Amino acid sequence: MDIITDVPDQFTGAWQRTAPDSARSFWLQSRHLYAYLTIPHDRPDFSGKFSLADCSLDELMWLAGQDGAAGACIIESSDVLHRRRQIDYSPTRGKPFLRRMRREGMLLHEESLRGTDQVAWQNISGDSAEIIAFRFQDESLSADFAEPYKGVLLIAGDCFMFARDRGVYALQAESLQVLAECKDYGVEELIPLLDFEISYGLRTGGTFPWEIKLSTLPFREGKALLSPNAFDAIIANWQRLPQKLERNGEIYMRRWSLDEWTQD
Repeated sequence: MDIITDVPDQFTGAWQRTAPDSARSFWLQSRHLYAYLTIPHDRPDFSGKFSLADCSLDELMWLAGQDGAAGACIIESSDVLHRRRQIDYSPTRGKPFLRRMRREGMLLHEESLRGTDQVAWQNISGDSAEIIAFRFQDESLSADFAEPYKGVLLIAGDCFMFARDRGVYALQAESLQVLAECKDYGVEELIPLLDFEISYGLRTGGTFPWEIKLSTLPFREGKALLSPNAFDAIIANWQRLPQKLERNGEIYMRRWSLDEWTQD
């Protein structure tokens, strides 16, 4: 079987699921990386919540039912997209994620290799959209020998997706909800497992620059992913200087690596 390393241009860009009757789904694809996000429609009202610690056990269990992943991606046999679950909201890292793709105009049809689980995606970034793909690692300065958080920042036209892994190991299970139920997890065990961000937003088309529209962390919505000059600083300094940031009372150094940038 021939393996084509780069994902063809017809599959790249930002995509939204066309039949969002039960969930809102977004997917952003570059030639080498991807990220996707699925949030069920029956989400409780999280207004007034500013962190996971503000949520009840029932609310945390609902959040555990979300889905999303990010990582490297290759094409097999020209129309089979192999997404590697290198960052996985569900504890299914390493599980095969192969889909057959077929492009029709601004629609992209996806199905499993057996012809089931059919999904249609609408292109929302436009053909020939600029693609920028970054990887990053967050290294803690306050925890000795801690594994770095991994993540990606993907941009297609005006759309972006940001994915950051959790900092704890999740046991293998069908979903976080199943894992929590089997292990009888409470709030204390769930919070570190749910500290996993996948966010979708708009660079300039929102109410303000870099506005997060949808996220696995509801309290992130309506906020800016980056400050106005932060992206310019990343572009200028990613090869030389790590970015210093604070999260949950811990200090991290974020080291960026540019994977792809298509420009006119």
